[in-house]
Amino acid sequence: MKVIHLIPHDGLGGVEQAARSLKPNGSLNIEVAFVCGKTLSEESHIKVISQNSNLNSFSFYINAFEYLLDNKPNLLISSLWRVSLIATVYTIYRKVFTKEPLKLVVFIHANKFAHVADKIVTSIAMSLADEVWCDSQASKVGIFSSNKTSNKVKVISFFTGLSKHVSNHDRKNNFVFWGRIAKQKRLDKAIRFFENINKHVPEAMFYIFGPDRGELSSLQELVKKLGLDNNVLFMGEKVPNHYPEEALNSKFFINTSSHEGMAIAVTEAMQLGLVPIVTPVGEIANYCTDSLNSIYYQDSAHEKVLSAINDQTVYDSLSSSARTYWNQKVDYSTDFNQNCLRILSV
Repeated sequence: MKVIHLIPHDGLGGVEQAARSLKPNGSLNIEVAFVCGKTLSEESHIKVISQNSNLNSFSFYINAFEYLLDNKPNLLISSLWRVSLIATVYTIYRKVFTKEPLKLVVFIHANKFAHVADKIVTSIAMSLADEVWCDSQASKVGIFSSNKTSNKVKVISFFTGLSKHVSNHDRKNNFVFWGRIAKQKRLDKAIRFFENINKHVPEAMFYIFGPDRGELSSLQELVKKLGLDNNVLFMGEKVPNHYPEEALNSKFFINTSSHEGMAIAVTEAMQLGLVPIVTPVGEIANYCTDSLNSIYYQDSAHEKVLSAINDQTVYDSLSSSARTYWNQKVDYSTDFNQNCLRILSV
């Protein structure tokens, strides 16, 4: 049985990272197909349909449609609105012209639509889909709070497991972030938060890893204005699944985003034993508990961070709870495979 998970392009986002972590079940022919660009993976089941096309080109849609015609999946899974448009057209084609059976799954990765085109295209695709998968409970609640389609919605684990262990005694009183340097991430808040900590812990560092998505220059100006040039360092992009020494030797991961889905970077940081300082948005609110395995970004956060810095037992308790939260959790690859087998058996 052929399964194709269609995604616009590879990158550093949670959708792409989870897709690259997939280990196909031997009883199914599962393929992750990025429509354009290059992939960061060398796995044989991860393909690129056309490296030369781009998201805004007509060829993006034509190449993907032709790829589906050639490969004839039994189950088609679409992530993000552009490929959901392709999946919609292909599903109609299969039902009207070939009569060949096809299962369609639309995969939702956010708790709200990005724009009008996203809402229209995704809603049409969901109406045709056999199932709709959500990467978190937050995404399900956000999209389907009043939607009649919700009876065919399944929440799929978006957790990707790590095995690396770092001793807390090797850590310094440093802070780290990795992810896109984008407006949504509100790194301006993170930097101002760090400034207040730095007044009490002048040797502390804040390392920021990630590609610029339009915010880098303004954040660099903010760092200069606050006199933190030597303490807040922009480190460039982090290679996926690689954790630099600066990250491993830090104590805290800061994520002050205005909105999130699963927030995979936070789950990674927790598994590494870093204590996350977070805004409880999206799925974060369901797995981070203030003062238990994380510190919520709120008025009392500074005092809680300083307490953890000054008292090793406080820090160790938070760190241990963050790390062990993910023990025995079902990971994305396992859940994805099991649900593919289930839907194809119906």
